[in-house]
Amino acid sequence: MALVSVVGATGRQGLAQVRQLVAAGHQVRALSRNEKPDLGPTNADIETRVIDLYDRSTYTKALEGSDAVFYNHPLQLRDSRAELAGWIGEAAKEVDAKRFVWNTSSWIPDKPGDAFTYAGNTAGINALFRSGVPATVFGSVLFMDNL
Repeated sequence: MALVSVVGATGRQGLAQVRQLVAAGHQVRALSRNEKPDLGPTNADIETRVIDLYDRSTYTKALEGSDAVFYNHPLQLRDSRAELAGWIGEAAKEVDAKRFVWNTSSWIPDKPGDAFTYAGNTAGINALFRSGVPATVFGSVLFMDNL
């Protein structure tokens, strides 16, 4: 059974990932700023650890032992999108995670410099791939709240 650590586990998208990972039989670790995050109703035994995205010293302990890392980028942290993706990717590589999955939580422009803060996704992809961790990146093109 793979251990999957979910950064941003208490957000809407992170909670959905936690539920699906548990349903698929994975061991799940919820990472949050809070020591006792609210993961909603679940019967699963989910380990929790603290991670502070602006304190890189918290990364290794939060991620150690992870087979995979799911990273949900907080929408309110627009200016540091590329930097954080690279940092978390480096930490995942350091703990020997086999896969890093980045949910950009927004669309990915066709070229650097495109539209608003989403251009940070292009720079973030580059930073993540430079980290050397095997990675999958996906960007939302439809937001469920719009439906």
